Amino acid sequence: MIYYIADLPADTDSLERNPVFNTIKNFELGGFDYQVLIPRLVPFLRYLGAEYGMYDGAHIVHVFDQIQDIQQTEGFPFTMDDVPLPPQTESVYTRDQVRLYQGPQPLGQVTFNRFGFVKQVQWISETGTRTDTYSDRGFVAGAQFKDSNGEVVRTEWYNQDGETVLTGNSTGIHVALAKRDLFDHPDYLTMAALRTEFLNRALRQFDVTQDYLIINIENEWLLDFAQHFEAPDRIIFENIQADQRLTAATISKHAALLDGQTIVTDSPLQAGQLMELETTTHVQQNIELLPTFVTELNLGESNTLAEARLYWRIGLVDDQFKALFWRMLQYRTDYEDLRLIMDLQAVNDQSILEGLVTRFVNEVLEVDTSSTLFAMLQTYYTAKKEHKLLEKQQKAFEAARKQVVGFKKIDDAFHFMDNVSYRYQSDTPELDQDLRFTRVFIDDRVQNDLFMQSRVVGAGIPIISREPSIYFSDGENGALIENDEALFNSLSTYLQGSREWNQALVASIDKINANGTDQLIESWRGILHGQKE
Repeated sequence: MIYYIADLPADTDSLERNPVFNTIKNFELGGFDYQVLIPRLVPFLRYLGAEYGMYDGAHIVHVFDQIQDIQQTEGFPFTMDDVPLPPQTESVYTRDQVRLYQGPQPLGQVTFNRFGFVKQVQWISETGTRTDTYSDRGFVAGAQFKDSNGEVVRTEWYNQDGETVLTGNSTGIHVALAKRDLFDHPDYLTMAALRTEFLNRALRQFDVTQDYLIINIENEWLLDFAQHFEAPDRIIFENIQADQRLTAATISKHAALLDGQTIVTDSPLQAGQLMELETTTHVQQNIELLPTFVTELNLGESNTLAEARLYWRIGLVDDQFKALFWRMLQYRTDYEDLRLIMDLQAVNDQSILEGLVTRFVNEVLEVDTSSTLFAMLQTYYTAKKEHKLLEKQQKAFEAARKQVVGFKKIDDAFHFMDNVSYRYQSDTPELDQDLRFTRVFIDDRVQNDLFMQSRVVGAGIPIISREPSIYFSDGENGALIENDEALFNSLSTYLQGSREWNQALVASIDKINANGTDQLIESWRGILHGQKE
């Protein structure tokens, strides 16, 4: 049996891009005997699992349900009609929430998850706020109380009958008097201590001769939990899609636990750093480099198009990036039809980049974007794209094309501007549609998005990045760059040389074969069978 502690954050809203559940899904496909232990409250996990196609009550253990004394396994989530409202409450609907009023006085607001059900209800009073969190089984699972200054005063957790089970405040976590027979202690200093108690209960059937425990090596409280686990040699550590780098201090603190253990990572950079730390910490590890997200062949059609499209995943739009973006706009002028898809880290960055494009058109291309003709072109092409073009618009366009001096320059400038599009948190169908026609993918954030890269390599697209990745090899199906100059040199290589792009395509297919489902399952079999017996 494999026991996998999945310490999902409470605000998890999708499992498709969750590295933990992607690993678990491959355990399922491989026929492994496993259980997933969920030590936090994740209110809509049933819906998330069903959406992902792998919710199985026999394999998922809701440890926090046991902590909250929740016996109910079924139920229906709340809609707006189910929310108990005081008399004479007026509801004002906005795009993603409902605001509540009694006369002119704000009473609260209701927010919804992406399934359309009630996620939270915040109640406003003179003394502060109370925010209720709703379970997908049709009851309030917890509430957070803040004072008038916005400071958290306490948090309460309830069972399905509305009984208070736990109260958390500045002094710790306190068990309700009527529920103390369910716990080992009446009070706990931290929630981690409480989770540890119930994780140990969930692992009572652990067989130290043949079972395995998988935990995230970056999770400090889980490392502390593992320090006291009865069979430390049966632990496999994962370090996947990590936001932080494992430090020598962390390894030294847990040296006795980590020495000689297997660490599975999906990052070549992290694998290299862990190897380097062996010399400074004197802790030896068996490091396994495995993909989190498997690759599937889904080749695109970019080589059939006259234009070339770049998908550019960007980070912070600061002065340094603005200069780089301006240079990219200048670079585009050397190509007849080079299009940009800008994947934004912050939604408000779109207006900043749009302003830079407009300024470039005005200053460098020397076309007045505020002119009547430019506005007419914008109206014309928008109507044409939406299949709403009127006959008078077509005639006006044709007349301008024949009569206006320099019309082509203005028309080209409009397309230069129009061929920069923007994305923010695209869903998978939108991403796959974009990749279908993408020529080169630039991953330019501090941390690679490995889910996206798995889709990119599946489409046969070369990857340019400042960070190494399991999904591309420098000089084969991508380029590992150190500076902006290298970015443009690599870009030119793939845009101007069909031979180099085709070689990258062949190398991408090799990556697809190496990081597929069957290969990953066999790698995990090898790790499990190779563990110390």
